[in-house]
Amino acid sequence: MQENKRIIEDKLGIMTLSIIIPVYNVEQYLQKCIDSILVDNQFAGQMICVNDGSTDGSLAILEHYAAKYPNVEIITQLNKGLSEARNTGLKVAKGEYVMFVDSDDWIFPGTLKKVVGRIQREDVLYFNAKKYYEDSQTFDKDCDIEELKNVDGQQYLAEIYRKPRNIPYVCVVCGIYNRAFLLKNNLWNEPGIYHEDNYFTPQVLLAAKNISSVNEYVYVYRIRNGGITGNVTEKHIEDLLFVARNLYTKYKVIGDVKDVFYEDICNLYINLINAAYSHHIAVHRLWNILDSRHMSRGAFSNHNRRISKLTYISPRIAYRYMQESLPSLMRRFVNRYL
Repeated sequence: MQENKRIIEDKLGIMTLSIIIPVYNVEQYLQKCIDSILVDNQFAGQMICVNDGSTDGSLAILEHYAAKYPNVEIITQLNKGLSEARNTGLKVAKGEYVMFVDSDDWIFPGTLKKVVGRIQREDVLYFNAKKYYEDSQTFDKDCDIEELKNVDGQQYLAEIYRKPRNIPYVCVVCGIYNRAFLLKNNLWNEPGIYHEDNYFTPQVLLAAKNISSVNEYVYVYRIRNGGITGNVTEKHIEDLLFVARNLYTKYKVIGDVKDVFYEDICNLYINLINAAYSHHIAVHRLWNILDSRHMSRGAFSNHNRRISKLTYISPRIAYRYMQESLPSLMRRFVNRYL
């Protein structure tokens, strides 16, 4: 009888999925996030809310839902950051699959069962998402994800990397993950760093043997002032350098890694240079010759090759080239000879 019940639940997309929500001082957004799952999607599976040391009214909101919905579980811990909160949830998850939802975002109505119903034992199923800009209260334009079926992670990245999409491919919240796959491959979110998604997702793709993606808009990613990604500090730049350096080392150890992974590292360096100098952070103090070598390995376009070569002189010079603020004679020299 219990087995029959489980089969019926599996077909309905219930009890196969655990949703993990890290919560830190988001009382303004938390109700919309939770309602979008429990009410708008009638989700009856395990919802794990990790209260990561909130000091506002977030915990009271969670307790209200836990008293009303038996599938809502609350874990309270000292503030350890987004990665540790996700890891805490993963450790206690019971579903065959897990999904991470940030507590200031939400899920489109009626979409969870649709995507869960598309799962066919993949390591990861990716789906579409939209950005919502809080200041203007507008969504970005539709940009459909490419539908792929049962490809390995390296092929997945090669297929989608240069395709236009609303959300960067690294976003952890845009996928449903086989829990056993994550645990078997020791795929945890790196504690103590910003830009943890940039570190986590490439490692997931390298380990995954079976990935599918569905063109279903499921997730809404809120862009707000004061969010984690809203400000750039030296810590952000240091962490991006950590990500780029450590991913490069991992790729060299593995050995058989597609060029697109190195191209992504090159673009990560370009983005961090732009972010640093545009926020008056002197990244040249943190730079070393290996960073330039790492960039060069993935610099396949003429533009990126010039930038990577200029970083051997100084990343500040590379930044000025990208901003077209080099003296015209120097820029002409770079364009002709580099």
